[in-house]
Amino acid sequence: MVIKAVLIAQRANEESEIKSRRMQSAWAAKRKLAVDAGAVMTTRCPAWLTVRSDRSGFDVNNELADTIRYIYMLRLKEYSYGKIRLILNQENRKNLKGVKGAWSSSSVDQLLNKKSVTGILVPSRYNTCKGIEELPGYYPAIIGADVFRDVQLMRTESESKLRSKDNPLYINLFRSVMICKCCGHHIVLSSLVENKYGYYVCTMRREKRCTASAINREPVDKFLTQGLLHSLEYLIGESPRKVSIEDLLNRHVELSMRMNNILEAVEVAPDVKELTVRARDMAKQLREAETDIDRFRSRPAIKTKALREFNLALWAERKECQAVVKHLVKQIVLDTGHKCCDIWLMNGIRILNYPLDRRTDAGSLVSAMKYMQDNMLIL
Repeated sequence: MVIKAVLIAQRANEESEIKSRRMQSAWAAKRKLAVDAGAVMTTRCPAWLTVRSDRSGFDVNNELADTIRYIYMLRLKEYSYGKIRLILNQENRKNLKGVKGAWSSSSVDQLLNKKSVTGILVPSRYNTCKGIEELPGYYPAIIGADVFRDVQLMRTESESKLRSKDNPLYINLFRSVMICKCCGHHIVLSSLVENKYGYYVCTMRREKRCTASAINREPVDKFLTQGLLHSLEYLIGESPRKVSIEDLLNRHVELSMRMNNILEAVEVAPDVKELTVRARDMAKQLREAETDIDRFRSRPAIKTKALREFNLALWAERKECQAVVKHLVKQIVLDTGHKCCDIWLMNGIRILNYPLDRRTDAGSLVSAMKYMQDNMLIL
């Protein structure tokens, strides 16, 4: 009897492994179709979307999408989850189940953490197939990637804590524009107390997924302010041609047409690996173009006040300066190990190897722009 029971258990385990492999193979095939041809893998989707009858894509529920954008906008204005819930219920807005005035703080919190609003498919935690990664661009994006990242940073940045207005140092001048060179994730503030500046640290270091060391915030802010910020208005004006929303939209249309041509070629010759690779690369370029459009449209209106005129010891002026930096600076790639950074401005100018361990005079930086080639300055 014991031998029989062992054989039955062994057979059951083999059948389970066979089913698991079949399921993984089936989902791998569906995922390939989704990546290569934009096919819908399953009829299950977020509440603000519906699958088209021919499964060629998704349609957006504009009423729910507008509510979700409204929630993100309120959060960026630093409203609490409870306050957002009260506003939604007072305005009698439908929740994700279609019920009016029935929002809860937990549902607001969960919605503000869903990557699907940016178009990313996140594998379910109930999925038994291992090795399945996130799939960007699977859903129509209703929230820009930058807006989503800013909201996520509010969960970790000290600026969002209670009574932060008592201390202007809680305002991170480079919030959401500073990323880690080691892993590409965002840099946030850490160990900030009272009148101490704290450190800049990669968000992935906390999860032990990045080896980049923390860097003292005080000299970084000091040298970036004295050199970069004090010359930023001039640097922005040095671009030979400013990018407009029309340029970005035309670029998106061009990429879309090229993507359609590649997909048509894939249908004719699905076994040609080069076409699949090109389709993936083009899909990535399309997502980047959409991100640039979202970033351009969400850029805040700013005053003409020069950055050198801001009193960074005052909370309100530091907050205003933060908005100006986000308006003019696209990205600061921080190399904590070598104490330097690469800077991308919104007008296309790149400043490489900007030192963070010594002062770079604003006048010297402006003078060096005369020798800039291909919109790039190497220090």
